[in-house]
Amino acid sequence: MKRSEIESIIDSLDSSHPLKSGINLSYKEVLVEKLESVPNLDAAKLKTLVCGNENYSKYKYNQGLSEILLYILFSQKGLPFQFELKQNAANNCDVDVVLQHKCITYNFEVKSPQYNEFDDGAIRGGFAFRFGEKDANNLQLTELENQLKPNIGKAGYTEIKRNEITDNKVKDCLLSAQEKFAEPSETNCNILFICTTTDEMVRYWQYIVNECSGFFNPISDVSSFLNADKKPLSKTDFNKVSAIVLSNAITLNERRDNDSWNLEKAINIVLMNPTAKSHCIFGLQVLSEFFPHKTCEYLRMLFENMQKSPDIPELCWQYTFIAENGFDLNKEKERKGE
Repeated sequence: MKRSEIESIIDSLDSSHPLKSGINLSYKEVLVEKLESVPNLDAAKLKTLVCGNENYSKYKYNQGLSEILLYILFSQKGLPFQFELKQNAANNCDVDVVLQHKCITYNFEVKSPQYNEFDDGAIRGGFAFRFGEKDANNLQLTELENQLKPNIGKAGYTEIKRNEITDNKVKDCLLSAQEKFAEPSETNCNILFICTTTDEMVRYWQYIVNECSGFFNPISDVSSFLNADKKPLSKTDFNKVSAIVLSNAITLNERRDNDSWNLEKAINIVLMNPTAKSHCIFGLQVLSEFFPHKTCEYLRMLFENMQKSPDIPELCWQYTFIAENGFDLNKEKERKGE
């Protein structure tokens, strides 16, 4: 698309849209510059991605910008790709982004689920994932709340609220991707790209890997979930998904600066599905050549720390890794004087 066409679409957006109301003009300017190099992008597609056909919606825009981030990344890498490509003849669904590299076809289904935002000054807590009996777990939380309530005023709080477990959002992403993907193989790699905030990323990570109900844990039990037919979920219900790439790129984009459109600045983690029909091992190795992620850095940190402190749960190291990398992003932002 020509620069003038892109700018015209952006200029027609709601005044409340981040591309219109942002303080930092580089947020818009960098996007326009990068979109100029995206092949086969037309006005209709761009309008859909940036909510140009309707009133501004934060969550619809998050979905659109998540797809845009992939377009920009692959364009900059010089990789030919297609979007909205139908692969499953059994339905009328399409895969968001498809590209080929080293004789491997990579199919990316992009999801950016809605999430809750809290700014009410309450102390919040809860279980990191589902396990055991729900009633018994609720009783434990109630007992803990009763112990904490007499002292929360000393810390400036007035109430305690529970965080809901939102693992059904991840399940829904998996089932939707399953419906769209063709059969995986060693040369056909199906990747679910979940793009969210830093806070949600840590939660989703646990939903995916925990030993009790984790979708990608080989010893977990997922039967407490329901599949699309309202029957107990089985891991065969999402066995076309080779891997999930989990990203906090929504938080990155909310900085609204000239790095907001650079996926290399986000924290991206690749999580392989151990029960997939095809693990596409070579394809996931090659993925590192063009898709930036910190999986190896995390595993290295985890191994070193588990050797020193084997009693500390992996969840703690996930929080540590995300916090350290997020802190680095904030330091970089401060160095720029923003």
